[in-house]
Amino acid sequence: MAGECNTGDDSRLSRPSSEAVQTSEYDASSSSSTAAEVDLPRDPLRWTCLDVANWLEHAMAKSCELEFSANEKKKFSMNGLGVALIPKKGFVKRLGQRGEHVHRDYQRRLWSFHSRHKLQSGSEIARK
Repeated sequence: MAGECNTGDDSRLSRPSSEAVQTSEYDASSSSSTAAEVDLPRDPLRWTCLDVANWLEHAMAKSCELEFSANEKKKFSMNGLGVALIPKKGFVKRLGQRGEHVHRDYQRRLWSFHSRHKLQSGSEIARK
């Protein structure tokens, strides 16, 4: 299924640090900053399985002050595009009431990136 990750080998999921520097796609300030802000690509649709796991751990700790269990982690074994396809009910089914907050956080990040991207694209088209 598209968007699924092989949970057996996380080594292939890690993103080289040189890519983050070269593309400037990582943004540690894409949400309200905390001391332990997670470093993720700005576009949630481009998140790897490892990015999704890191985001979930951060979102759960930030909002609910709860740990993200191994069982819950398995329920989100997918990349950012896979997460985008999950409706709010799917988040709630996987995480209970915490799913509402996590869904809202993902949607906010997605909207924030893509609305900014559309504005920038529109400006470039207007200049041509």
